[in-house]
Amino acid sequence: MFTEYKPNRGYDEYFSSCEEPRSSLKPLLSSLGQLGLDELNRNHAAAGMLLKRLGATFRLNDSGSKGVERILPFDPLPRLIGMAEWQRLEEGLIQRLEAIDRFLGDVYGEQKILSDGVIPREDIETSQGWRPQMQGFRPPLDKWCQISGLDLVRDGQG
Repeated sequence: MFTEYKPNRGYDEYFSSCEEPRSSLKPLLSSLGQLGLDELNRNHAAAGMLLKRLGATFRLNDSGSKGVERILPFDPLPRLIGMAEWQRLEEGLIQRLEAIDRFLGDVYGEQKILSDGVIPREDIETSQGWRPQMQGFRPPLDKWCQISGLDLVRDGQG
């Protein structure tokens, strides 16, 4: 499946700079090669239809597409992350979610971030996502962010 694949400059999740598969991914790439590209694409399309049928969709109301229902995007090729790297990532992801929860808790609660001038009140109150009726509300366990999609991005060095 990957016989004609040439990695671009920068970091490649599957292949090292010498166009060899990363050693930890050789078994996965072998299985994908046996599956074949056509079957992988068919499976990806079928999974997308299943997600839509099950309602695993979202709507971007502030986009130019006027709130079209979209399935949650997913890559048919998994990103494999080793235990040590995952532990570091997990700490960062938890930190970001805690920051989002604290931000939303403050914006809809005491509003210190606004009164201290960290963020202009107008920027919040004119945002399409602002819901003034949520002021004073406290979600269970103070968890505002029930579902999130956080992007994981690597620079050219990995």
